[in-house]
Amino acid sequence: GVRVFDLRIGYHHHHHHHHRGGGKKNDDWPIVHDIWQTKVSLKDVLFTMRHFLQIYKKEVIILDMHRFVPLFPATRKHQYPKEELRVNELQNMIDCIKQQLGDFLYPYPGYIPTLGDIWRGKGKGGGGKVIVAWNTNHAQDESFFPGVQHGWYSHARNKMELQCAIDHHLLQLQQQATRDENQNAHNSNDNKCHHDNNSSSSNNNNRLWTVGAIL
Repeated sequence: GVRVFDLRIGYHHHHHHHHRGGGKKNDDWPIVHDIWQTKVSLKDVLFTMRHFLQIYKKEVIILDMHRFVPLFPATRKHQYPKEELRVNELQNMIDCIKQQLGDFLYPYPGYIPTLGDIWRGKGKGGGGKVIVAWNTNHAQDESFFPGVQHGWYSHARNKMELQCAIDHHLLQLQQQATRDENQNAHNSNDNKCHHDNNSSSSNNNNRLWTVGAIL
């Protein structure tokens, strides 16, 4: 099977990344939903995933790192973190994810793989793999997939309308991908390029999608 987790991660943006008792950098990133903060941390989630995959060898987990929410002190609610601090904190988060997942991380191959591709992967995680979709440009890692694009169909009043909305959206994406491929081929001919253009299709083809609706 495939399991998808849509996570919003809170992070601190102040200069003091040290705990009271030592020099460790802050790595206690809580799972949040807008202003609501849970008592579950990103490390808790990653530990649970590792344990799950050690038992269920062929499961695949998509970890959608959907939003990164700065946690402000009460007296500075509206001050957005400085760019340098935000990048540093996100890079710390990347390092933590890679360290915690280890060989369970399925690195991005440049396209959306099938389940068979993942099960036959080179990782040493016993078959189970975690796909990390990283939805920000402030800090990146080549092992992570592009961010998941979310389709939200709030107008769908029943399952039939939801299916029709999804089919229509997918058709639009296919048509856009075809136009992009034709344009890429045209540009390639104009520039007399002879390299392989098989990987130059629309970005939509290289991104994971999730859909949501309230029925």
